[in-house]
Amino acid sequence: MRILEVGKYYPPHRGGMESSLEALCRGLVARGHEVHALVAAEGRSASIASVDGVRVERLENWGELRSVPWVPTLFSRLRRLQTQWRPDVVHLHLPHPLAMWVCRWSMGNTPLVVTYHSDIVRQRWLGRLISRDRQKVLGLARIIHVSSEALAAESRDLRPHRQKCQVVPFGVEVDYFRQPDPLRSQRWREKVGPDYALCVGRLVYYKGIDVLFEALRETTIPLVIVGEGPLRTEWETLAQVLGLADQVHFVGEVSRESLRALYQGARLFVLPSQERSETFGVVQLEAMAAGCPLVVCRASGGVASVHEEGKTAVLVPPRDPSGLREAIVELWEDESRRREMSTAALHRVRAFFDQSRSVERIEGLLAQAVRGTSTAP
Repeated sequence: MRILEVGKYYPPHRGGMESSLEALCRGLVARGHEVHALVAAEGRSASIASVDGVRVERLENWGELRSVPWVPTLFSRLRRLQTQWRPDVVHLHLPHPLAMWVCRWSMGNTPLVVTYHSDIVRQRWLGRLISRDRQKVLGLARIIHVSSEALAAESRDLRPHRQKCQVVPFGVEVDYFRQPDPLRSQRWREKVGPDYALCVGRLVYYKGIDVLFEALRETTIPLVIVGEGPLRTEWETLAQVLGLADQVHFVGEVSRESLRALYQGARLFVLPSQERSETFGVVQLEAMAAGCPLVVCRASGGVASVHEEGKTAVLVPPRDPSGLREAIVELWEDESRRREMSTAALHRVRAFFDQSRSVERIEGLLAQAVRGTSTAP
């Protein structure tokens, strides 16, 4: 198949949507498909390049408004690709209001599949503004892919389209995160210390770093934070105000190899997200694959659905710093439980969240859309 993937950004831009898009594109290419990813550039310079066999086209980006990239050429490029390259299917990743509007008015007869990553939660005025267009696009889609049954059940926007929703969890390359890298791990231990808790993600409002800082007060547990985002400066200041400056290490973006080493070296991993904007949390799959025990906030049903509660992670309510502190401290001090949890998490991620299986199932959804059917295998 010729598959046109339409998303916000593509790595090296970091984020859950971008990571899942990259993994899917690479997997589809490996399975013999032609894949063209149409995304926003980081700035005004447009480019086209082959990345791991994926033709990645980054369009000129005039800036962001409420996390929405403004890409004025998106409409014309999508239309031209449809008439000249002739994709068999367009795969749209939402939320992406501009691309959603473009697809509403430019799809023609090309089958459309939507991967619905999350509702628009914080920018409610934007959600209301585009509600009619969103419902129209979801109506045009032959299949709507969601990462969990919980997301399909919890989303008000998906309610009129539940019959089209098909659940395929995102996956992770388990074997990659299992590969040891002793030299790189040693270098990170020398930099951040021999024992630490780890948090990975874009530094945005719903990630709950402020709540995690409150949880770590009155403890001596070191924390390593991987990621960048608009709230980094604010949260660095908060760490100083709370007396955590020597305890918290902001390391920014790191290479994939360094991320693997940091997972493998951590005593535990924390996903402190507080809002249902966090609908799945691919980083928790990476931590599980690397053998890192987890403490996870129940930001949404989708996040919690990854786990067997108490076996593969300690789950705590959102917006509860004292409960989060108790969970972190207890797991930090219980080596036996960490070993048991690590083993159970690895078994679960292999059984249910293997990347190749996820790609195979999404490939099946795209093929069904091309055939004109909408029943999942």
